Amino acid sequence: MSDENRFFGNGVPETAPEERRVSYSQYKDERSAFFFALIAGAVIFLVIAALPAYLVWTSMCSSDPSFLIIGICIVFLMFILYIFCKSAGDLYDSLKETRECFYRTADVRELRVFRKRRRVFIAVCCALITAAGASVFTGCAVREHQRDAAYASALEQIENGAYQAAYAALESIENADYKDTEGLMLLCEAYTEYEKDNTFSAAECLERARFHYLTEEQREKIDAFERKLTAINNKKTREFAEKEHQWLEERIKNGVPFVGMSEYRIGDTTLGPPAAEIRHNSEIRHNTLCHFNLYDWFRNGYRIYTVRCLDGEVIQVWDYRSSPIPPYVPKSGSKKKYDTPDPDDYDDAEALYEWYYDDFYDYEDAEEYYEGLD
Repeated sequence: MSDENRFFGNGVPETAPEERRVSYSQYKDERSAFFFALIAGAVIFLVIAALPAYLVWTSMCSSDPSFLIIGICIVFLMFILYIFCKSAGDLYDSLKETRECFYRTADVRELRVFRKRRRVFIAVCCALITAAGASVFTGCAVREHQRDAAYASALEQIENGAYQAAYAALESIENADYKDTEGLMLLCEAYTEYEKDNTFSAAECLERARFHYLTEEQREKIDAFERKLTAINNKKTREFAEKEHQWLEERIKNGVPFVGMSEYRIGDTTLGPPAAEIRHNSEIRHNTLCHFNLYDWFRNGYRIYTVRCLDGEVIQVWDYRSSPIPPYVPKSGSKKKYDTPDPDDYDDAEALYEWYYDDFYDYEDAEEYYEGLD
């Protein structure tokens, strides 16, 4: 019995189902829709995955990472990745089925047009990819050649002493990590500062320079330049120290005690040695109790100069030579007889008493002296 004459038990003839026909335009539209949906899904996946990926990254980079947050975010990322892959797979299966139907039902002409267009599309894509690759390769090769030429030109300019031109050539490389570009730029700066007689700045630039690609001859020249700078700077340092010492000696010999000089040289000035009695007081500075020495100079019983010293150095001076302070005789019971504090140097009696606390009998004594009532 032939297939056309077969019957089911109910007397209805069995007929083969009609196969779905797919034209080329339908297949093209469905293929375009597939790629659009794939790109849109990828964008949505990246947007949704951005936050959990950021949380995972920040948590892993912190000093105390939260493994709970990391685990939840990773599970969430795997879940949305599964949904994306499953959706893409379903769309591809549908496209694959459509493509098979198209191949089975399309006539020879449609297949010929489709295959011709596909070959053209593949050829155009290959040409574009080849052109892009060649362009990138050519651009990289050109840039590499330009960098090599600029680097070689900079080395030649340095050899000829044209340091500014060499620096400009090195700047054109636009990549300080290329060979010894950064070190050579510092070398050019060192030579430029040396020509301006700024040898200390030149030595600082040369100290920061690092070289890995220079020849042995080039390194020897740089080492010789470094030794020359060291010798010049040592000589300048000695000359400066000698001039400073000479200036200091002249100031001590021809002047009066000043802030910054040594406590042990205060007797070598034009005022001569101070009074034999040294006064002492204390003060808290930077949460530290400091003990001070106070020296006085007198002329005809009048105080003309006072210095305050800490840790072997003069830190404060009072010059009374234009208006010497007369002797002050405190009330009976005061510890000292010759001390003559100047009330005009203090804001109130309390400040005066704190400074000369061992020179007054009590606070009332200092207050009366400050107010001029005694």
